[in-house]
Amino acid sequence: MIALITLVIPVGGGAGPFNLYSNVNGYTPAFASNISAQDLIAGYISNVVPDGTTIIRVTSLDSCTNSIDIPLNLITTTTSSSSTSTSSTSTTSTSTTVAQACYIYNLTATINNASWTAQLCSGGVTSGVLPFVGNTFTTPCIINTSLVLNGITAVTNSINCSTTTTTSTTVRPTTTTTSTSTSTSTTTSTTTIRPTTTTTSSSSTSTSTSSTSTSTSSSTSTTTSTTTAVPTTTTTSSSSTSTSTSTSTSTSTSTSTSTSTSTTTTTTTICNNPNLIVNGTFDTNLDGWQQTIPGDFQWSSLHGGSAQYVGQDELAKLYQNILVPGTTYDVSFDLWINHPICSDVYVKVFLGTTEYGPIQIVGNQTIIFSATCVGNSTFAIQGQDACGVPFDTIFIDNVVVNERCIILS
Repeated sequence: MIALITLVIPVGGGAGPFNLYSNVNGYTPAFASNISAQDLIAGYISNVVPDGTTIIRVTSLDSCTNSIDIPLNLITTTTSSSSTSTSSTSTTSTSTTVAQACYIYNLTATINNASWTAQLCSGGVTSGVLPFVGNTFTTPCIINTSLVLNGITAVTNSINCSTTTTTSTTVRPTTTTTSTSTSTSTTTSTTTIRPTTTTTSSSSTSTSTSSTSTSTSSSTSTTTSTTTAVPTTTTTSSSSTSTSTSTSTSTSTSTSTSTSTSTTTTTTTICNNPNLIVNGTFDTNLDGWQQTIPGDFQWSSLHGGSAQYVGQDELAKLYQNILVPGTTYDVSFDLWINHPICSDVYVKVFLGTTEYGPIQIVGNQTIIFSATCVGNSTFAIQGQDACGVPFDTIFIDNVVVNERCIILS
């Protein structure tokens, strides 16, 4: 097999060189060795990938020993046939379907404050931090080649969540005749890829009329092409029937009019569970939130409106009663900690009695994780700031909590 392998490495990353492995032989031995980071960033073409490979594992050999499993982009192409009658009518239809490689990954931290970033299949960029060794996280649907890891191992979930398929059909009819004739050609192409379905159909009609003729000719041609990919199958089928009856020795002049219509429809299925938080953006106030110690969180105009923790070491919580015990939720929020890391500056998040954290960063980071609510219905963010720099350390904004999406294959 021949494969193009591309790897995204963050600026300053120390990964490489790399060995490449195939899932066909249990990821041993390597089918390519000592491939440089520059080659993989530019796009490395290998013509020795074992036949039947669906996942390539890229493993760093230097001080960074992370690995990433990359599912292959799989392409299905279908080309239908042409049919010709005695009235010289030719119709050609071509459809191409590309299944985008989007997957869900299970991440595990191998160092404290491990981080990751990737491009969402639905558009945009997502990222997150795993504060401690052993923390785990399941990503949303992301493009497999965009995943960048720092201190994290990634295992591909069995779910392929590819969401976009495009099919186009072009019909170019031509007609030449020396008699009075009517020719009708219809082409229908249907492509189905789970979990989304795209159907494209087109038709063309051509009519030619002669001014002087004593003959009659009729021709009917039908071509049908159907492709089903789950996600990589190629099927081509065609049928053509042509009948013609003609009795004429005359010469005639004909004109031809052709009409071609092509319609493409793409349907994308995404998860749209609503944000359960009231006033998660803190544009002008902290309305909708309650506090265990009133006044320890205050509204700030910084960062476009945010919740600022000023309670120092009182471990106050900002909370809403919005959860259902036993339910798993996706949580994200923007966090600013304007102080060098010390053990007494951090944020914790609670889903009932389920505790996530402490989260310790320097600067700004979007925190993303999933957790199951246990015990009660309270979602809470707790602050702690006892490093001696008052009132300007912790800011929180853009809080989103929604019920976990389950994407079926």
